[in-house]
Amino acid sequence: MDFESHLNQIATAAHERLTEQVTELYGETTPGHWGWALRRPGRWVDAYVAMLRSVWEVFHPHWQRAQPLLDREIVRVGTASVRGALDAVLADINPRWRFRDESLLIPDRHPAHFALDGRRLVLTPTVSGVGASIFDPDMADMLWLGYPVPNLWRTWQEQRPGRRQDPLALVLGPMRATLLRHAGSGLSMSQLACLLHCAPSVVTYHCTSLVDAGLLYRERRGRQTHVRRTERGDALLDLLSGA
Repeated sequence: MDFESHLNQIATAAHERLTEQVTELYGETTPGHWGWALRRPGRWVDAYVAMLRSVWEVFHPHWQRAQPLLDREIVRVGTASVRGALDAVLADINPRWRFRDESLLIPDRHPAHFALDGRRLVLTPTVSGVGASIFDPDMADMLWLGYPVPNLWRTWQEQRPGRRQDPLALVLGPMRATLLRHAGSGLSMSQLACLLHCAPSVVTYHCTSLVDAGLLYRERRGRQTHVRRTERGDALLDLLSGA
């Protein structure tokens, strides 16, 4: 549905059930910050809806620019599902998630285990930061997962007027240029994978090429592998003046 219809649905449900839902969530020990809302639920809901509408006015242009990426992701996931390759999608769906032994591991402050038990698994690409994740395992007919749509950063780059081409990216390619730039801070491989929104194996592949070229070196810190630029890497970065 369109945003305004969805907003009206939220407003109607909140007007009717706000007090009831807060009580269901917290029981008799309702946190103090909910006190004002429960004393004046109508005013609180109206203010909340007005805030959402204002946020949407600012966010809407970004949402429109992301539509081609969202459409492409629908095709990507649909094709993988039809071809029996959904495991590969789940293994690379979010840099913070891990898929192994037919289980998807999602970091959460309140760990729990949920099974599909015949329910549909619904994957929902979102216009959000690369580490974001939302999910609802409690619906009767489905379990849905929201994850960042891949390559969202491109929509911002494409909007920059008169953006000159990056000499380093022209020489090394966009991903290796990004890796070389961020290697100066000694990030771990998992941090780089999160930064680039790609699988750790992809980062390892490109880092290996940069190591073989003498532009990076690896260092082990406990269980983590970090990469740093070599003097040759620093010199190349300075030469192409994109640092």
